[in-house]
Amino acid sequence: MLVSSDVALPRVHVLVSECELGDATVLASLDQIFTSSEPVAVHLRAHLDAGELFTAAQQLAGYMEGSGSWLIVNGRPDIALAAGAHAVQLGHTAPEVQSTREFIDECEGELRVGVSVHLPAEAASAVRAGADYLVLGTIYPTSSHPEVEASGPSNISETVKSIRGSEVPILAIGGVNVPRAREVISFGAYGVVVKSAVWSAPDSAQVVQALRGAVNDQLGDLV
Repeated sequence: MLVSSDVALPRVHVLVSECELGDATVLASLDQIFTSSEPVAVHLRAHLDAGELFTAAQQLAGYMEGSGSWLIVNGRPDIALAAGAHAVQLGHTAPEVQSTREFIDECEGELRVGVSVHLPAEAASAVRAGADYLVLGTIYPTSSHPEVEASGPSNISETVKSIRGSEVPILAIGGVNVPRAREVISFGAYGVVVKSAVWSAPDSAQVVQALRGAVNDQLGDLV
Protein backbone atom coordinates (compact mmCIF):
# COMPACT_ATOMS: atom_id res chain seq x y z
CA MET A 1 0.00 0.00 0.00
CA LEU A 2 1.07 3.59 -0.53
CA VAL A 3 0.49 4.53 3.09
CA SER A 4 -0.29 2.63 6.27
CA SER A 5 -3.89 2.15 7.35
CA ASP A 6 -3.50 4.39 10.39
CA VAL A 7 -2.69 7.52 8.34
CA ALA A 8 -5.47 10.10 8.57
CA LEU A 9 -7.64 10.92 5.58
CA PRO A 10 -6.16 14.00 3.85
CA ARG A 11 -8.30 17.14 3.90
CA VAL A 12 -7.53 18.27 0.33
CA HIS A 13 -8.50 15.91 -2.51
CA VAL A 14 -7.87 16.50 -6.22
CA LEU A 15 -9.80 14.81 -9.03
CA VAL A 16 -7.89 13.45 -12.02
CA SER A 17 -9.80 12.36 -15.14
CA GLU A 18 -8.69 11.10 -18.54
CA CYS A 19 -8.34 14.74 -19.62
CA GLU A 20 -5.65 15.44 -17.02
CA LEU A 21 -3.91 12.12 -17.64
CA GLY A 22 -3.29 13.21 -21.23
CA ASP A 23 -1.88 16.60 -20.28
CA ALA A 24 1.90 16.72 -19.84
CA THR A 25 1.65 19.99 -17.90
CA VAL A 26 -0.67 18.40 -15.36
CA LEU A 27 1.55 15.37 -14.92
CA ALA A 28 4.60 17.58 -14.45
CA SER A 29 2.82 19.51 -11.69
CA LEU A 30 2.16 16.33 -9.72
CA ASP A 31 5.75 16.19 -8.53
CA GLN A 32 5.38 19.61 -6.91
CA ILE A 33 2.02 18.73 -5.40
CA PHE A 34 3.28 15.53 -3.81
CA THR A 35 6.60 16.86 -2.56
CA SER A 36 5.04 19.56 -0.40
CA SER A 37 4.83 19.08 3.34
CA GLU A 38 1.21 17.96 3.78
CA PRO A 39 -0.29 14.88 2.09
CA VAL A 40 -3.16 15.19 -0.36
CA ALA A 41 -5.45 12.63 -1.95
CA VAL A 42 -5.86 12.10 -5.68
CA HIS A 43 -9.09 10.58 -6.98
CA LEU A 44 -8.64 8.74 -10.25
CA ARG A 45 -12.03 9.13 -11.95
CA ALA A 46 -11.54 8.28 -15.59
CA HIS A 47 -13.68 6.55 -18.20
CA LEU A 48 -11.07 4.04 -19.36
CA ASP A 49 -11.03 0.32 -19.89
CA ALA A 50 -9.63 -1.82 -17.08
CA GLY A 51 -6.13 -2.10 -18.51
CA GLU A 52 -5.81 1.63 -19.15
CA LEU A 53 -7.21 2.47 -15.75
CA PHE A 54 -4.74 0.15 -14.03
CA THR A 55 -1.86 1.69 -15.98
CA ALA A 56 -3.03 5.19 -14.99
CA ALA A 57 -3.35 4.14 -11.34
CA GLN A 58 0.18 2.73 -11.37
CA GLN A 59 1.46 5.93 -12.95
CA LEU A 60 -0.13 8.07 -10.26
CA ALA A 61 1.12 5.74 -7.54
CA GLY A 62 4.63 6.23 -8.90
CA TYR A 63 4.34 10.00 -8.58
CA MET A 64 3.03 9.66 -5.02
CA GLU A 65 5.50 7.11 -3.70
CA GLY A 66 6.93 8.15 -0.35
CA SER A 67 4.81 11.31 -0.09
CA GLY A 68 2.23 9.99 2.38
CA SER A 69 -0.52 11.02 -0.04
CA TRP A 70 -3.49 8.84 -0.90
CA LEU A 71 -4.48 7.33 -4.23
CA ILE A 72 -8.23 6.75 -4.51
CA VAL A 73 -9.68 4.84 -7.46
CA ASN A 74 -13.32 5.47 -8.33
CA GLY A 75 -15.63 2.53 -8.77
CA ARG A 76 -13.09 -0.28 -9.17
CA PRO A 77 -11.96 -1.97 -5.93
CA ASP A 78 -10.12 -4.61 -7.98
CA ILE A 79 -7.94 -2.00 -9.68
CA ALA A 80 -7.53 -0.06 -6.44
CA LEU A 81 -6.17 -3.19 -4.75
CA ALA A 82 -3.94 -4.16 -7.67
CA ALA A 83 -2.43 -0.67 -7.89
CA GLY A 84 -1.80 -0.39 -4.16
CA ALA A 85 -4.28 2.43 -3.64
CA HIS A 86 -5.46 3.49 -0.22
CA ALA A 87 -9.19 3.73 -0.97
CA VAL A 88 -11.95 3.07 -3.45
CA GLN A 89 -14.68 5.65 -4.08
CA LEU A 90 -18.16 4.28 -4.72
CA GLY A 91 -20.74 6.21 -6.71
CA HIS A 92 -24.31 5.38 -7.63
CA THR A 93 -23.21 2.98 -10.37
CA ALA A 94 -20.49 1.36 -8.26
CA PRO A 95 -20.85 -1.82 -6.17
CA GLU A 96 -22.58 -1.53 -2.83
CA VAL A 97 -20.48 -0.96 0.27
CA GLN A 98 -21.14 -4.42 1.71
CA SER A 99 -20.27 -6.31 -1.47
CA THR A 100 -17.18 -4.14 -1.91
CA ARG A 101 -15.99 -4.96 1.60
CA GLU A 102 -16.66 -8.65 0.98
CA PHE A 103 -14.55 -8.49 -2.18
CA ILE A 104 -11.71 -6.72 -0.34
CA ASP A 105 -11.80 -9.36 2.42
CA GLU A 106 -11.80 -12.21 -0.10
CA CYS A 107 -8.69 -10.70 -1.67
CA GLU A 108 -7.14 -10.33 1.81
CA GLY A 109 -6.60 -6.68 0.96
CA GLU A 110 -7.02 -3.39 2.75
CA LEU A 111 -8.89 -0.40 1.36
CA ARG A 112 -10.87 2.44 2.84
CA VAL A 113 -14.31 2.76 1.26
CA GLY A 114 -15.70 6.19 0.37
CA VAL A 115 -19.24 6.81 -0.85
CA SER A 116 -20.56 9.69 -2.96
CA VAL A 117 -23.84 11.13 -1.67
CA HIS A 118 -26.11 14.09 -2.39
CA LEU A 119 -28.52 14.27 0.53
CA PRO A 120 -28.52 13.71 4.30
CA ALA A 121 -30.66 10.57 3.98
CA GLU A 122 -28.18 9.05 1.52
CA ALA A 123 -25.34 9.92 3.86
CA ALA A 124 -27.03 8.23 6.81
CA SER A 125 -27.65 5.11 4.72
CA ALA A 126 -24.02 4.99 3.55
CA VAL A 127 -22.74 5.34 7.10
CA ARG A 128 -25.00 2.52 8.29
CA ALA A 129 -23.62 0.39 5.45
CA GLY A 130 -20.07 0.99 6.68
CA ALA A 131 -18.66 3.89 4.63
CA ASP A 132 -15.33 5.20 5.94
CA TYR A 133 -15.90 8.70 4.55
CA LEU A 134 -18.41 10.56 2.37
CA VAL A 135 -18.08 12.86 -0.62
CA LEU A 136 -21.05 15.24 -0.55
CA GLY A 137 -22.15 17.41 -3.46
CA THR A 138 -22.82 19.24 -5.62
CA ILE A 139 -22.34 22.12 -3.15
CA TYR A 140 -21.79 25.05 -5.55
CA PRO A 141 -22.61 25.46 -9.26
CA THR A 142 -19.97 23.82 -11.40
CA SER A 143 -19.19 23.90 -15.11
CA SER A 144 -18.48 20.16 -15.15
CA HIS A 145 -22.11 19.42 -14.19
CA PRO A 146 -24.11 22.49 -15.27
CA GLU A 147 -27.34 20.50 -15.30
CA VAL A 148 -27.06 19.72 -11.57
CA GLU A 149 -28.63 22.17 -9.14
CA ALA A 150 -26.20 23.12 -6.38
CA SER A 151 -27.38 22.21 -2.89
CA GLY A 152 -25.49 24.98 -1.10
CA PRO A 153 -23.24 24.75 1.95
CA SER A 154 -26.21 24.36 4.31
CA ASN A 155 -26.49 20.82 2.92
CA ILE A 156 -23.23 20.08 4.70
CA SER A 157 -24.49 21.07 8.13
CA GLU A 158 -27.73 19.13 7.56
CA THR A 159 -25.73 16.07 6.52
CA VAL A 160 -23.47 16.38 9.55
CA LYS A 161 -26.60 16.29 11.73
CA SER A 162 -27.89 13.20 9.92
CA ILE A 163 -24.79 11.19 10.81
CA ARG A 164 -24.10 12.72 14.21
CA GLY A 165 -22.21 10.34 16.47
CA SER A 166 -20.63 8.38 13.62
CA GLU A 167 -17.44 10.47 13.25
CA VAL A 168 -17.45 9.67 9.50
CA PRO A 169 -15.76 12.61 7.72
CA ILE A 170 -17.55 14.55 4.98
CA LEU A 171 -15.69 15.97 1.98
CA ALA A 172 -17.42 18.77 0.05
CA ILE A 173 -17.36 18.63 -3.76
CA GLY A 174 -18.71 20.80 -6.57
CA GLY A 175 -17.51 24.28 -7.44
CA VAL A 176 -15.09 24.43 -4.50
CA ASN A 177 -12.27 26.94 -4.80
CA VAL A 178 -9.95 28.58 -2.26
CA PRO A 179 -12.47 31.11 -0.80
CA ARG A 180 -15.23 28.50 -0.72
CA ALA A 181 -12.97 26.00 1.03
CA ARG A 182 -13.12 28.12 4.17
CA GLU A 183 -16.91 28.29 3.92
CA VAL A 184 -17.50 24.54 3.61
CA ILE A 185 -15.25 23.88 6.60
CA SER A 186 -17.24 26.43 8.62
CA PHE A 187 -20.40 24.42 7.78
CA GLY A 188 -18.88 21.21 9.10
CA ALA A 189 -16.99 19.63 6.20
CA TYR A 190 -13.82 17.71 7.03
CA GLY A 191 -12.20 18.64 3.75
CA VAL A 192 -12.69 19.36 0.06
CA VAL A 193 -12.57 17.63 -3.32
CA VAL A 194 -11.51 19.93 -6.16
CA LYS A 195 -10.87 19.65 -9.89
CA SER A 196 -11.37 22.76 -12.03
CA ALA A 197 -9.94 25.23 -9.51
CA VAL A 198 -6.69 23.25 -9.50
CA TRP A 199 -6.20 22.19 -13.11
CA SER A 200 -7.43 25.42 -14.71
CA ALA A 201 -4.91 27.50 -12.75
CA PRO A 202 -1.52 28.53 -14.17
CA ASP A 203 0.17 27.02 -11.10
CA SER A 204 -1.77 23.96 -9.89
CA ALA A 205 0.61 23.19 -7.05
CA GLN A 206 0.20 26.71 -5.71
CA VAL A 207 -3.60 26.33 -5.69
CA VAL A 208 -3.34 23.05 -3.79
CA GLN A 209 -1.13 24.76 -1.23
CA ALA A 210 -3.65 27.62 -0.97
CA LEU A 211 -6.48 25.14 -0.45
CA ARG A 212 -4.53 23.50 2.36
CA GLY A 213 -3.96 26.89 3.93
CA ALA A 214 -7.63 27.89 3.68
CA VAL A 215 -8.81 24.61 5.19
CA ASN A 216 -6.27 24.66 8.01
CA ASP A 217 -6.86 28.34 8.79
CA GLN A 218 -10.60 27.79 9.05
CA LEU A 219 -10.12 24.72 11.24
CA GLY A 220 -7.92 26.89 13.50
CA ASP A 221 -10.65 29.51 13.71
CA LEU A 222 -13.16 26.87 14.79
CA VAL A 223 -11.03 25.58 17.66
